[in-house]
Amino acid sequence: MSRSLTNTPNYHKMKRKLHFLNLLFIGSAFLLSSCTKEGPAGPAGPAGATGPQGPAGVGTIKTRDIVIPASSWSWSTAATLYLATVNNPDITTDVVTKGSVTAYLKTGNLWDKLPLVQFSSTGRVYNYRFLWSQGQMIFTQGFNDGNRSFTISQDTVRVVSIY
Repeated sequence: MSRSLTNTPNYHKMKRKLHFLNLLFIGSAFLLSSCTKEGPAGPAGPAGATGPQGPAGVGTIKTRDIVIPASSWSWSTAATLYLATVNNPDITTDVVTKGSVTAYLKTGNLWDKLPLVQFSSTGRVYNYRFLWSQGQMIFTQGFNDGNRSFTISQDTVRVVSIY
C-alpha cells in the first residue's frame, strides 16, 4: 500500500511553517524598507548653565637661539665633563614654577633634541645635556669614561621656554 506524503500530518505542519516563515520574512522586509530616519528637526532645547571661567591666555612660548663659543666650555674635574653656563632671560620665575624648557643642538643643517646620547663601537657613551634655572642654563658634554680627548667647538642651541 503506497501512501502519499501530502496526506501525512507532518507535511501539513511543515507547509504551514514555511508559509509562516515566508510571511514573516516578507513582512520584515516591508517594515524595514519603509522606515525612514529623515524628517524635520525638533525645536531647540533650553540653553545650559554657564560654565566656570577658564584661565586667561594660553601661556607663553619663547624661542631663542644661543651660540656657545668654544671658549665658554671649561673642564670640570669633579664631574669629568665640559660645562658651559649661559644666560637666558626667557627662563623666568613663571617658567621655573609653571613651565618647561626644551633645547636642541644644531648639527649641520639638522637639529638634535637634547639630551643627545651617542654610543661608539668601543663602548664609550657621549652625552650632551642641559640643566636650567631662572635666568640661566648649564650645558654639559662628555664621555662616560671621563676622557677629555675630543675637540670642543662652537655650538648653536635652540631653546624653547614654555609656561
